[in-house]
Amino acid sequence: MCLSCYYCFAMKTLCNSVLDRLGLGAAARNTLNRLRYMCNPGMIIRNMRCRRKETPDGLPLQTPGMVFLVSGQFDVLELYYNGEKGASWIRELLRRNSIPLGGRILDFGCGCGRVLRFWKDLQCGGGRLYGTDCNPGLIGWCAENLDFAEVAVNDPSPPTRYQDGFFDLVYAISVFTHLSEEMQGRWLKELMRITAPGGHIIITVHGRSRTGVLDPEQIDRFEQGELVIRGGRYSGSNICGAYHPRNYLLELSEGGLEEVDYVESGATDAAQDVHLFRRTP
Repeated sequence: MCLSCYYCFAMKTLCNSVLDRLGLGAAARNTLNRLRYMCNPGMIIRNMRCRRKETPDGLPLQTPGMVFLVSGQFDVLELYYNGEKGASWIRELLRRNSIPLGGRILDFGCGCGRVLRFWKDLQCGGGRLYGTDCNPGLIGWCAENLDFAEVAVNDPSPPTRYQDGFFDLVYAISVFTHLSEEMQGRWLKELMRITAPGGHIIITVHGRSRTGVLDPEQIDRFEQGELVIRGGRYSGSNICGAYHPRNYLLELSEGGLEEVDYVESGATDAAQDVHLFRRTP
């Protein structure tokens, strides 16, 4: 790294550190990204044109602001195809493990329906679809545009509104990747509570393939089986990053889950590793 690049990197790191200490880090980063988007007329025009056209699934596209909230970028069409990719790997994961895609299905952390929209046809086969998220605005959009699913707002902390053992399948894509250590255990226990015995839970995580951003001390902790958290004060947002050793969630379940499958980088929409668990009786 040249001297000028090193200086810029050091200044950026210092500024981010100061903003984080003041509790302004998230707001500053979001504002900067939104300004960059406003200075990109090509992207703005492309988004406007895409939202006027009918999508292959016949459902409307989300707004650029919603797209940014759930993915950190503003391209509405990219989010659409990214969600299609997410639904595709879930189907393949279940097919490979001889698990039917049906019954009561919950998209935990559904956001603005990035993946949920691609289950529209499941209701014809008797599937019942649900989605929950802590952002009322995103859930409001889902309620208005994805009427084949029952969606609800959940609090940032458990419990949810659902009864014990209510779901046959729960999936959480890029949710546990943004939770503090305390919330890891609380939300895992909640997903176990609302999943029927014998039902399945899919969770994606930052595994070994994503540890390149960690410093040597953090990598050493990761290799010893510890969960590594960066930006824990922003738990629940994209600024918080959690890095999971292979067995962390299984051990955290205290016997409540058994591993059915584990696929490194299997979540092709999020470049994350995939856990497929079965809820034990």
